[in-house]
Amino acid sequence: MTDRPVPKPFKLCLYDDRRGQVEGQEHEKILAFYPSTASLLSRTSLIGFAQAMKAFTSVFDQAPCESILADKHTWALHSCEAHITLLLVADRGQLPSATTQAALKTVLQHMHNLLYLLLGSLSQLLQQQEGVEGARKLIQPVIAEFALYSLAALALLATRSPSFGKRLMSAASGRPKPGPKGQKSLLSPRTWQRLPSGFLVPLLGDNVGLEGSAASAEGHGPVRLASMWQEGASEPAGLLALSHGDALLLLIVPHSYAPDHRALISLANAFRGQMQELSRAAKEHFGAIRHGHVTGFRYVFEDALAHTTVQSPASKVATLNKDSLALASAVRGWAADLAQGDEEASVEVAARGQPHCWGLARRQGDNVLVLPLEQHKGDSLLESCAAAQKFADERCPGVFW
Repeated sequence: MTDRPVPKPFKLCLYDDRRGQVEGQEHEKILAFYPSTASLLSRTSLIGFAQAMKAFTSVFDQAPCESILADKHTWALHSCEAHITLLLVADRGQLPSATTQAALKTVLQHMHNLLYLLLGSLSQLLQQQEGVEGARKLIQPVIAEFALYSLAALALLATRSPSFGKRLMSAASGRPKPGPKGQKSLLSPRTWQRLPSGFLVPLLGDNVGLEGSAASAEGHGPVRLASMWQEGASEPAGLLALSHGDALLLLIVPHSYAPDHRALISLANAFRGQMQELSRAAKEHFGAIRHGHVTGFRYVFEDALAHTTVQSPASKVATLNKDSLALASAVRGWAADLAQGDEEASVEVAARGQPHCWGLARRQGDNVLVLPLEQHKGDSLLESCAAAQKFADERCPGVFW
């Protein structure tokens, strides 16, 4: 017996109302849509209804229509740039009862801020790319990852039935399908570069086809900065991030500012003394605590969707004895063998080595979690697996079940 399909808890769309004016070509106005499995008819119908409501309400009110409340769904619209609109349609049954229209609009504003940070102005992006297809290839991954990480998680928390929540994770919010090996992710730390001056700059130009340059990477010419949108001033700005030890300084600069490497080195030198003092204070305050460390656990988690790996600090992993490391490597290999490359495979492997040592590996598609447990107070298989599940729920919720 198989589960019936579960309705999607929400839909997220970005469209340009200047496009798709010819009958039969309405889909041309769609720049990105989540879920990507939605039919073309359902996509164009949603956008058409939203545009019709905006046109109808404009007759009675000069203020633009930003929300629609229906029996089963709530709609939120945000005109993020001229002629470009973000649309969110959510199932009211999956939202917390206290959810307001203002909260939904804030979600859309955050979505636009993220797009602006990673891609710059959407209007300029559409002009730079040869045809709208090039822009779609850049925008769609950001929309999809934002929806999966931010919106799907919130919808799941609002689900009261545990069994329905499990089905929702696997069927509705689209259990993340790993992309091709080596695929770039716009939200991955690998798309950012640390310059010799200590500043962090995006590598979007090299990875996804935006203006950025090999010359700037080699130390010549202007450096391409990240862009951000200032909501209060309603204008773009540049973003500079300076990293030193445990401290990170964010500088907001004019959008037209295009420094070269010499200017960045001079700027970094001006802040060097303050950054050293701040880094020292942070290290003393937080001690030896690291973000990746969880007391009592050594672990490695590979996130297939974001193409990132999170793991215990090397100093903590070094405390494991060689038998534990060998056991962890073995269970990881066994889990991979059992999955046999199946993107839908759900595998859990547990093995006991020397006394008080367990090796556990979880695999969900291409998402992998490996946990060697030494001197664990729970000696039984059930207790060790329960500890691994609790760890997975806290560190990577919704991935393993």
